[in-house]
Parts: sequence; C-alpha cells; structure tokens
Amino acid sequence: MTELEIPQPNETVTEQELRTLAAFLFNLIEAQITRADTKAGLVIAADSVFITGALFQARHGFILHVFNPNAALLERGVSVLMILFFAALLASMVYALRAARPALTVKGGGETIFFFNKIAQYSHQEFLDVFSKQSPSQFHSALLTEVYNTARIANEKFARIRYSIDYLIVSVVLWMLIQLLLALSG
Repeated sequence: MTELEIPQPNETVTEQELRTLAAFLFNLIEAQITRADTKAGLVIAADSVFITGALFQARHGFILHVFNPNAALLERGVSVLMILFFAALLASMVYALRAARPALTVKGGGETIFFFNKIAQYSHQEFLDVFSKQSPSQFHSALLTEVYNTARIANEKFARIRYSIDYLIVSVVLWMLIQLLLALSG
C-alpha cells in the first residue's frame, strides 16, 4: 500500500499504514479548510479597504441626496449607487465571515473517530482505547466518511467564498461607476 491508497474493507493493514492514512487525512482536511479560510481572510481585507474608502467619500453626504427632492438627478443616481455599493460590500463581508466561521457539526456523513469534535469529547485515554480498538473495516469506513465530510465542509466554504467574491466584484463595478459619475459631474 502506498501513502495514498485506502485499504479495502477486508484487507489486513499494518499499524504503520493506518497511521499513514490518518496523517494523509489530517493533511487533506487542513489543506482544504486552510485554503478556504485564507480566501475568506483576503476577501474580508478587500472589503474592509473598500468600506474605509467608501466611508471617506460618504462623509460628503452623497447617500442623503437620494431623499432630497431638490438634488440633481446625477446626485440622486450616485446616492442610489452608493447604497447598492454598501449593500454589496455588506453581503460580501457576511459571506466571507460565514466561510471563515468554523463548522463544529457534521451534516450528512456523521461523526467518525477522525472528526476533531468527536475526538475532543473523549478523555485522552478513552480516545486511545477507542482508536486502538477499531478494526480495519471500521477504519476504512471512518476514513471514507471523513473524506466525504471534509469534502462537504470544503464545498460549503468555497461556495460561500464564491458568493463573497461575486458580491465584491459587484462592489468594484459599482465603485468604478460611482467614481466615473462623480468625475463627470465635477
């Protein structure tokens, strides 16, 4: 068995092979979750920069022009775009924060002996006992279930990041449109 092979349910595996599989699974989980969390952090940083710039510009009262019947059509248009800009940034930030938020429950596949939340429920000795009493078939099932669970968690995180980036792109387009309108009116 190589490092990437998962034993068949009836196949006899050595303790070393089981440790190798456990380490591979741990690295797989860490890489997927870390990648999604890194993207979430980058989007949050970008959102923060845009919010800061927008607040600087919003202090001139552009947003309030939408309620002023005496304001020029261009000023009212910029106000509406500014409100949409802030809404898109807020949506981007919310999705990025939801992606970065850790998932402590498992949906679908169930908890296994490899799930960190399940492990933390045991005392150290209980975990060692439960882990060492697993048959190869139980390890096989637990590993495949954990791979499935990890894929679901990563998929959910990446979907949230995708929505967050989509809203960030909308924000950038709105920001450019606002800047263009302000330059034309100035």
